[in-house]
Amino acid sequence: MVASTWPLAACVGYTIGLWFLEVRRLHDIGRSGWWLVPLAAAQSCPPLLMADGTMPSGAAFGAGLLLTFAPLVCLGVLPGKPWPNRYGPPAP
Repeated sequence: MVASTWPLAACVGYTIGLWFLEVRRLHDIGRSGWWLVPLAAAQSCPPLLMADGTMPSGAAFGAGLLLTFAPLVCLGVLPGKPWPNRYGPPAP
């Protein structure tokens, strides 16, 4: 029973750490951390689709991947603001 809680704890820890990084990145591009709410909702859709243990079919699987990775790619590609914004000065 105890061994089965480690994967869940690792997943929760990873998710919380990712949220901290995403909020910081949102602040770098001048957006509020509240933008994370729709991003997190979109990223939670694919695992919920697979909750019954079956893989979704082609289009649903592709949509799930798009919902999961597109926001992360956008946050990684968008340049940060080179001037101070309401969240502080830009990172060096």
